[in-house]
Amino acid sequence: MGTNSKASHQSYTIAPAGADSSDDNAQPGSGEAVSQEYAEAAASLVLATQLAQLIGDGGIDWESDPNYPLLDVPDDPVEKFDQFAEQIKAAREAVEAMKAAGASDEEIAEKLKDIKAASLTYLTALPPWELQQIAAAKGFEHPVLVGLSGKGQHPLVHWLDPAYDQDIKSKAAIQAAAHKRYQQLLAGETYGGLTLGDVHQLEGTPMPPTSGGWPATPEQVQQAQTALATAIDELPDKPQLVNGEQLAALLKAERHLAGAECPEMGDALQAAKAKAHQDVDAYLDKAWVKAHNTELAAKEAIDAGLITEQQAGLVSGHQLVKLIRPNTDAATLTMVKEGIAKRQAQLDALDAAMSGYLPVGKDTNGALTLAPLGKGTAEQQSEAVKTAAEWAASTGKLYEAQQAVTSWASQMVLPPTDLTQQHPGLDKENFVLPYKETEALNAWAKQQKLAHLREVAEQLGMTAASKASRAHVQKFIAGHFHPNWKQQPAYVNLAAEQAEKKKAAKARQAAVAPPTPTAPATSAAPAAAATGAGATLTGAPVTPVAKPASPKPTAPAASGGAFAAKNKALVAALQMAGANASDLPKRVESAQVAAMSFGPAQSAALGGAHSKTLHQGPDGGMWLFKPDKQAGGARAAAEAAASHALDLGGVPSVPVYQKAIGGQPGCIQPMVKGAKTLGGSPSSWTQGQVDSIVRYHVGAWLVGDHDGHAQNMLETPSGGLVNIDRGQAFKFFGQDKLDLGYAPNSGYGSVPVQQQLYSAFMGGSLAAGVKVNPAVAHPVIKSFEAIPDAQWRAVLHDTAHQGATAGLHWVPKMRARAAKQHGVPPAQVTPTQIAEAFLDHACERKATLRGDFAYFFTKQLKLSSAAALKHGS
Repeated sequence: MGTNSKASHQSYTIAPAGADSSDDNAQPGSGEAVSQEYAEAAASLVLATQLAQLIGDGGIDWESDPNYPLLDVPDDPVEKFDQFAEQIKAAREAVEAMKAAGASDEEIAEKLKDIKAASLTYLTALPPWELQQIAAAKGFEHPVLVGLSGKGQHPLVHWLDPAYDQDIKSKAAIQAAAHKRYQQLLAGETYGGLTLGDVHQLEGTPMPPTSGGWPATPEQVQQAQTALATAIDELPDKPQLVNGEQLAALLKAERHLAGAECPEMGDALQAAKAKAHQDVDAYLDKAWVKAHNTELAAKEAIDAGLITEQQAGLVSGHQLVKLIRPNTDAATLTMVKEGIAKRQAQLDALDAAMSGYLPVGKDTNGALTLAPLGKGTAEQQSEAVKTAAEWAASTGKLYEAQQAVTSWASQMVLPPTDLTQQHPGLDKENFVLPYKETEALNAWAKQQKLAHLREVAEQLGMTAASKASRAHVQKFIAGHFHPNWKQQPAYVNLAAEQAEKKKAAKARQAAVAPPTPTAPATSAAPAAAATGAGATLTGAPVTPVAKPASPKPTAPAASGGAFAAKNKALVAALQMAGANASDLPKRVESAQVAAMSFGPAQSAALGGAHSKTLHQGPDGGMWLFKPDKQAGGARAAAEAAASHALDLGGVPSVPVYQKAIGGQPGCIQPMVKGAKTLGGSPSSWTQGQVDSIVRYHVGAWLVGDHDGHAQNMLETPSGGLVNIDRGQAFKFFGQDKLDLGYAPNSGYGSVPVQQQLYSAFMGGSLAAGVKVNPAVAHPVIKSFEAIPDAQWRAVLHDTAHQGATAGLHWVPKMRARAAKQHGVPPAQVTPTQIAEAFLDHACERKATLRGDFAYFFTKQLKLSSAAALKHGS
């Protein structure tokens, strides 16, 4: 790098304090010795972050010696940025290496958060003119056209931020906004008080040429303008109804005008082209550009040599339009083309996985037709073990490759059947369904001896396989192709898992089992209670008549000391978490549910304001389908996104997926067997249930769900508690309040369960010893905070855009917000701008989650202990 560093003499503390390097079994982040790979990665991270901070400070350690630079940092802003970005990149690579070495997800999230904070600190300190200079050097077109409002963080801070990948959508949106404003200037308008000439003067660049592609007279230019205006006039008033022929005609007319070359018209021609681009923009911003209505435009573009057939087969409708429209900014084109290259690489990986796939048939009982283990010669036995391991590994590789491709294949312009014909891995006959493969594996494994199954697991990388149980071995093998078990280090490090189990069992025994008292030797014991608990003899231990039933999670006992109370509360929390984990169906990829076939509808008398039907799924279980008859799938998208969001934050959630059945859009979810609605009044709720409601409240507020009444809370068979029916998620976004008195559905008799809880708490009507504990909200808040804004926007993308187009309840608020942001009348705000305003608000709500709940608990519930939430505890 050429930093001329004088800091190489410094030593850095890598292992946590108190580490003992003699313990070979310690794991990263446990406070004990770490692996060599982890230590090296951690050392690289420390060095990179310290160098990045030094670069930001101009190479000077102000706390040590401000007169003695430790690094040679260039004065040129672009060179200095390059030097800084190189260290941020090195820090991110070090974190990836730590992750590969076994660092926990929590530790990785913390390290990434620190890197982002360091990068943000450096960039926000730069003046706008330096940001513009650096951005221009990095390929940003017209950087002077962003950040003119002077409000909030300058957009170029995010566009330049090396802590985030350069090809993410939020960065592309910043460039797209600058490009759109430049088109306004080309059309003869002004933006932010700047004219086209002002921008080129500020940039030090010449005015754009007016040349195009075909020689035209002024009359021919006028004809081209008229043809485009006619194409726009013939489009339907509701843009989502545009058909393929109309869209193709519109794009063709725009391209024809954009290619006109008429020197005698001078700047007027450039203005006409820019105005045409704006008019088409205005329409397409409102349109539903789907794959099926861009196929004709794609074929015309292929015939005209604008794109290749291979490119058209790897882009969505929106991406195709960007590729073939004139004047699409270079950054957007680059992003689309990089996406094409990425998808081609995924197809290549799919073909490779398919060629290495070891297909194994199934017999009439559903068992795999793998060779039986432990039969024949030693060589045959070895080959049977190797084949079983290869089958599991190759099945997993094919599944991952299929998931990568099926997530986008259905959105392509050219029919997916073309892809299927070219890539056999996409043929349904070759599709890997993890739950089916797992069932087949388990049926086959029952016929094999455990010792032989352990050999298969060991060949797949399981350590201490000789001590593993049959269940562990089968789950480890299935984990190579089943996503629910893929990330289960306990199945690899069996010794550590067994130690944790023993430790947890001792904790449960100490907390749950009643002590065995002895009567004092100097006094007679009282007579036996009338309930028949057993007689107490002088000096003899109490002998209960019957063993009490295993209790459900209950409040900590009022006696027994603070330690015992805390221990019981911990056990109750663990029992509740374990119950939810064991009873709730696991979330799978949306593409996997999209590929499932469900049985015919059965009536479902489950209450609620909307119709529902039950369908048998391919897993044999019952699934609940809720058609979205009024919003065309927009409400279903919101409910599915809310479910996904709660899952990301660690709030127990029944997985919900968007799905069309019988041509009707809606959402579908697996039923929870043996569950019942939360019964009784708040006075009957246990501490574990109260804690669950507090944690749920964090997630409910984040997704704007104010319909979570007690009938929407399910008690699972093992004693867990989970919310269902998030059909009103985001409904009141932008106007709702985190307030005890806010219950928008109270007129219908629906009061959220958390408000029932808080009212009972403040009125002193909870069960003895049960209380609201704000501390239980901290892990959920922390999980939500760790979600990057880019991922958060991606999770809510369909909710925002489909909801904006469908005109859902929250649209007026977001329209007003977008109008204010863009400085236009509300009537001129586009659905895309409304959707972006929604996503901005969602990110803001996530960012203020901790402070909002700290205020709510301290000010409204008068719980002074909640102030600690502000400080992350």
